[in-house]
Parts: sequence; C-alpha cells; structure tokens
Amino acid sequence: MGASGTGKTTLGALLGVKGATRRIKANGHYVLSSEVEEGKISGLVFSKTTVLPGQLHFRRTRVWEPYLKKLAADHYKGVIHVVSGGYHSFDGASYRDLYPGKPFKSPSEFLKHHLEICREREREVIKALSDALQRRRKDIWIMTLITKEDIWAKQHGTICSLYSQGPYQDLLQETERRMTIKPRHVRA
Repeated sequence: MGASGTGKTTLGALLGVKGATRRIKANGHYVLSSEVEEGKISGLVFSKTTVLPGQLHFRRTRVWEPYLKKLAADHYKGVIHVVSGGYHSFDGASYRDLYPGKPFKSPSEFLKHHLEICREREREVIKALSDALQRRRKDIWIMTLITKEDIWAKQHGTICSLYSQGPYQDLLQETERRMTIKPRHVRA
C-alpha cells in the first residue's frame, strides 16, 4: 500500500506480480495504475500479493475499503507500506501545472512544496491503515519500504529519519499503542 507515485507497481513488477509488469512500458515510462493488481510472487508457491492504486480518489472511494476490511479481519499476514521520502512521480504533467493556482518561481520552490504535500500523503496512508490494524486479532508484520534511493541518496540520513522519528513514527506508535496485538516492524 502507499500513496500514488511511490513505486508500488514497480515493486510488484520486480516481484513478478502478474498485472504489475504490464504497467511498465518497454521505453521505461510508467502507466498510471488505476486498478488493483493481484498475484503470486514469482517463485513462491504460497504467496498472494495485492497492489492497490494509491491515487487520492481511489483511497477515498470504495476501492480501498474492501481491502481494509480484509486487513481488519486478519486476511493478510503483512503490509508493505511503500514510501519514497516524498519523491512521488506524477503522470506526465509539467511541474508548473501540477498545483493549479500556485505559481512557482523555480523548480526548487516547486520541489519543496511537492515534497511536503507528498510526505503528508504518505502519512495519510498510515492513518487509513490505522483503524483496520487496530481491529485485528492476529499478529501482523509491517514493512516501511523507502523507494527511489537513486533520487535522494545524498540525503540518506534525512530521508530515513522521516520514517524513524517525527510525525510518521508518531502515527505508527499511536496505532500500535491502540492495537490489542503487537505488530512486528521491519524497515527495509
């Protein structure tokens, strides 16, 4: 699970999930995911992976709802929350057109704004997961997978701290505090 543009479909394609691979075109351009992609991980007989579209209108509609209910009903054994330090891709639009009514004087001004917005979107996913996780009766593992290191490698410490401390970590700890079971956290 994750916000739009964090690399969920790419991860699914790398794991061999059927459906995810067709989203990556031969020329390397990504086609925005608008449907749920499900399948087995290549080489693992007893696996099932579900990749949900992360666009805001899908998270706020009924697309995520049945999967959150399954999560609450102990259907899934783990969750990979795919994040990218706020470096979310966007579908072919010019950065100048992405936030109508907000004129940017420079690409760096845009990037600062975009990172803030996208980091909040990553926290919104944890908030959406929180209620479902709190209703579980069985143990679960949660992995925060930070993608796109090629973009932020020089800021490694800063990006990793976004998820190990501060608002993101506070949300995870608050969710765990309210759960009747204790999740196992894995950071990759």
